Amino acid sequence: MLSRFHSQLLIITISLGVFASVMSTSMLVIAFPDVVRDFGISEATLQWRNLLFYSLFAVGLPFFGILADRFGARKQFLFGMVLFCLAAMMSGLVQNWTGWLFFQSLQAVADSMIVAAQSPLIRASFPKEKLGWAFGWFAAVISTATLTGPALGGLVIEYLHWSAIFWVLGAFGLLALMLAVAFLPKSSEQPADGPQACDGQKVDAGQSAGAARRIPWLSLLSMFAFVLGGSVLLLGTVDAMGQWIVGLLTLLALLGLLWKERRPGSSATLFPREMAKNGVFMTAAVRVFLLFLGVNAIGLYAPTYLRIDHGFPADTVGWIMLTQSLVALVAAGYAGKMADRRPYVSLAAGIGVSVGSSWLFWFADVVFYIPYFYLIFFLIGLGNRLTMPAQNKIALLAVPPAETGSYMGVFQMIQFVTGAFAATLFAGMSFQMLVGIIILCQLAALATVFMKKA
Repeated sequence: MLSRFHSQLLIITISLGVFASVMSTSMLVIAFPDVVRDFGISEATLQWRNLLFYSLFAVGLPFFGILADRFGARKQFLFGMVLFCLAAMMSGLVQNWTGWLFFQSLQAVADSMIVAAQSPLIRASFPKEKLGWAFGWFAAVISTATLTGPALGGLVIEYLHWSAIFWVLGAFGLLALMLAVAFLPKSSEQPADGPQACDGQKVDAGQSAGAARRIPWLSLLSMFAFVLGGSVLLLGTVDAMGQWIVGLLTLLALLGLLWKERRPGSSATLFPREMAKNGVFMTAAVRVFLLFLGVNAIGLYAPTYLRIDHGFPADTVGWIMLTQSLVALVAAGYAGKMADRRPYVSLAAGIGVSVGSSWLFWFADVVFYIPYFYLIFFLIGLGNRLTMPAQNKIALLAVPPAETGSYMGVFQMIQFVTGAFAATLFAGMSFQMLVGIIILCQLAALATVFMKKA
């Protein structure tokens, strides 16, 4: 049994790798105007960095989840941290756009390796009665990255060169690597009583499934081509003829992926064969899509809404939105313990609070009282914090131990791709209509909880 101090040190160690990844995004966004100026490129050209980075990262999650199951999450985490440090430092040294784009793409691969190893490491390191606690504190560390990233990035740009951001990231990466070498358990052995679903039902262990699966290279390439091609089409960065060509290639990539994944007897699949039959996991996956769609939509469009429609200055908007991260940080421990005691109750309570925050946003057009918006983002932060540890625990305990990385890689990919989906779905829509759709999604997610409890 791990001591409280050892448990906290272990979850901090696992979280620090993802901490550096999250902070790199929030720090670098501030530096984009400087990147455009120094490399002599256009903002449209800069979008290729984002296209490649997020496509590689999203597609890599299920792929590296498979590799974590097959070769070991600890090894993958350590290798990912080494690659992250190398890519970050080289991104700070390189003097041309092509080289910088290459090393940023390499960093995306490293980020994907690290994040995909996180769930198997948590499952291997903590008993099931502490998984909610672990996910709660993991989220607290990530909230800290969200809080400190923009401020630290601004300080670096103000007093140094923007490229120094990558040396800061490299330093965080080295710290995470040293802690991981020292404290991550070398064994990935599962608890003797096997995995338990949150309703107490046994889950088929499937111990040989992870080792039996071949590496899905063709599915990986098809998925990457499909995601990248779809992103190019949505952004409209090519002319009419280019859109036809990219559209055709994207369709061929999708057909290739479907053929490879559905071919009878194939073990080289990107998605677990039995995933569609796992009702608890599939319900959790649908639920997390519905919830993260709202979270990402608010994050993308609320700042502009507050500045343009309500005339709030930028610093006021920043402080209002900071409330969400502060609440998430403070409530992490309690939310994790609640997820361990009664995960479905915690999940329902969190979604209920989120619905309340959205209802307040629905009436925001006629309210110009700043504390009203602090209350909204307080509720958003509290709802997210109550929801996510329980949601992650439910999904994790629903899958076979030998395929933890494979399943949770898909689960994490769904969370991240909702950002791109929200950006396109809600573009040009009135904010009130956006909030209305979010409320419907949240109510649908809440219904899945009560369907489970019925």
